[in-house]
Amino acid sequence: MSDVPHQWRATCPLPVAGDAWVVEAPFAEPETLAEAVRSGVSVLLVGSPGQVDPAIRTIQGLEWQVGEELDPEAILAWMRTHGETKAPRPAIRKHAEAATGVVAVFAGLLPTGGGVGKDTLALNTAAWLAKRKIDVAVADLDPFGTLGSKLREASFETVDIFAEERPEPDVETIRRMFAPVKLGFGLLPSSGQGTVLPGDGVKRLIHAARRAFSVTILNLGSGQTNAYYAALEAATHAYLVGQGDRGKFRAYKRALEELTPLCRQAPRVILNRFYDKDAPRLWEEEFAGSPPFAAIFEDRRVFEATEAGEAAALKDPKRPFGRAIEKIVQDILGEEQASEEPRKEARRKWLW
Repeated sequence: MSDVPHQWRATCPLPVAGDAWVVEAPFAEPETLAEAVRSGVSVLLVGSPGQVDPAIRTIQGLEWQVGEELDPEAILAWMRTHGETKAPRPAIRKHAEAATGVVAVFAGLLPTGGGVGKDTLALNTAAWLAKRKIDVAVADLDPFGTLGSKLREASFETVDIFAEERPEPDVETIRRMFAPVKLGFGLLPSSGQGTVLPGDGVKRLIHAARRAFSVTILNLGSGQTNAYYAALEAATHAYLVGQGDRGKFRAYKRALEELTPLCRQAPRVILNRFYDKDAPRLWEEEFAGSPPFAAIFEDRRVFEATEAGEAAALKDPKRPFGRAIEKIVQDILGEEQASEEPRKEARRKWLW
């Protein structure tokens, strides 16, 4: 199989519609496979008959290549067929009942990506979604995260509850982990003690949140840790945030080249809290005509609102920051966005 891209692991990944799994019988978990089939994953089970759990035989929709002697060419043919016809990942639409467990990540473009406004973007995006009556939750994966204190909401749990593997909680238990905040969404805060949730813990968190909420937003801390990579790999939408400092553009470009293959769809680049009004144009020049997904000029009022636990985008939805948040929300919901303004007008408003 060396000529086919593949990955070996002893546990199954998160099930996402359009994916294809080849599962060896000894590692097959009946509940996981049943959920995968329900989620639209194509599953091929391989192995000897004696290795197959009887509970798996009751699952409708599995494909089988089970026998004492397996044909590698047949497995390869199945992989190629399902890889070539992979369906697009589902997007949720305008109504909450159509939601399918979308996961959006806000992360820094660089390991030293602190202070670029990830807290502000996560908070305002969640608040805007909540106002749209979307069932949304935020998990703060910043080891020194302060979203809990900014929103002034007590929580009995933190993201560290997913650090160790334990029996999978039911949906109501998962929902109770996320403290309701005044802006209308649930929050699972960071411990704030500098503890980094391991990559496996991030996957468990995402798996649980997708079962309980229509949209989950992950706020990542600075530093490209295992948690950082695990979140980007599992997320359905990735927003990489940087500043409009031209001196960092080449480093941003290298980071994008490294991170893009990890993401399920091309990550969106947001230039946030920059001071140079020419930053979007300079970015476009550096990236051969490709503008950032959104560019937001420094606005002190937005920062002050976040520190007070308020959503500036809801207070001033027509201002540049509000328009940028609306664009992010439309992207998460899979909605068609309005045509962009003429470039001169967009530059005048510091939103590209």
